[in-house]
Amino acid sequence: MPKKALVRAMEVWETVKKADVFGVEVKQQRLNWHKVLHRKDYWIDKFVGGKEPFLEKQGVDLVYGEAKFVDVHTLQVDGKTYTADRILIGAGSKPVMPPIEGIEHAKTNRELLTLPELPETIVMIGGGVIGLEFSHIYHAAGVKVTILQRGSVLLKGQDRDSSEEIRKISEKKGIDVITNTNVRQIREKNGQYVVHFEAGGKQHTIEADLVVIAAGRKPDIEGLDLNKGGIDYDGNGIKVNEYLQTSNERVYAAGDCIGGMMLTPVASYEARLAILNAFKGNKTKVDYAIIPHTVFTMPQVATVGLTEDQARAKGIDVVSYKTPFKHNGTAILLGETDGFIKLVIERGSGKILGGHIVGIEAGELIHEIAIAMRVNMNIYDLANVVQVHPTLSEGLILMAQQAVRELATQSVPK
Repeated sequence: MPKKALVRAMEVWETVKKADVFGVEVKQQRLNWHKVLHRKDYWIDKFVGGKEPFLEKQGVDLVYGEAKFVDVHTLQVDGKTYTADRILIGAGSKPVMPPIEGIEHAKTNRELLTLPELPETIVMIGGGVIGLEFSHIYHAAGVKVTILQRGSVLLKGQDRDSSEEIRKISEKKGIDVITNTNVRQIREKNGQYVVHFEAGGKQHTIEADLVVIAAGRKPDIEGLDLNKGGIDYDGNGIKVNEYLQTSNERVYAAGDCIGGMMLTPVASYEARLAILNAFKGNKTKVDYAIIPHTVFTMPQVATVGLTEDQARAKGIDVVSYKTPFKHNGTAILLGETDGFIKLVIERGSGKILGGHIVGIEAGELIHEIAIAMRVNMNIYDLANVVQVHPTLSEGLILMAQQAVRELATQSVPK
């Protein structure tokens, strides 16, 4: 939520900067970073502040402190013990801090949420979700950003086309992206920081006002004394079965602490399911097949289901269809033509296996594909949906109609 507030502020700022394109004259264009942070803090306080009264109204006792297991059904928090028939662990996650010499000079994404002053330059170590989102936020605010990515692509795990597209867009904006790097050292020099790294078989250095570690997150389960609770775990988090039950039948776990898809809606889904199974018996298995998620870059990157490579790795005969936003009339009118909508289809049945969107409002549009997949619509069903004109989403339906025409020429039965 805090990050989304910053993203929205920067989206508004980007629109203001190009207002003259739409015939709107803004005499003084100025970004007030302190007001951006104030608005973010105001709404976060509103959201968070309302949770405690709500829980109390529901009869939930809220205790603050560090919890740890005493035995298989007992927890201790600040010297007091709590015993229960069922326990749900939702301990969350924390930033991964790679073994880099001088890493104490770097900030994490949490600190970026409260940065009181804008630096002139940032080196972002990591090109995953967190690194890319904050790179776009701070670039939009006028900061020169360089991303050092260990792997060969940004947003590893996304569809290959999406990864390539967001890199192209990022570089077009002016964000420097260097892949296949190995960061060796961070050191302080005259009030700035020097990052030493390897890339292309050579040693390089880069100076910046701020260095940020965005190498991902890991389950925050240290200090829980899980062994005393009879709970198995490893480097990937707490081990659970398909009902989200741990090795201790009394204890369930959900969210980032079990690894996997570290996303807020996934944690919420897992928690609801874990509570249901804890009270009603293990009746419902967790299902991650159709979970949409979005990377809040500018523009956004959204996905649901299988990527094209994942589908082929499963031995599925697939065909993909992609339509660029530059062919979408509404996107053209909005001045947001970067990106595309892509569908991954099983040849023959027309089953929708996955959807991938890079572009304006991708996080909203991806739900159309997710709902279609959830109710088992195929490409032929999707092509028959009537959409409002002019809208961004009609591009999806027009692409489905084009796919049906092409599939028909290949003598594929409906």
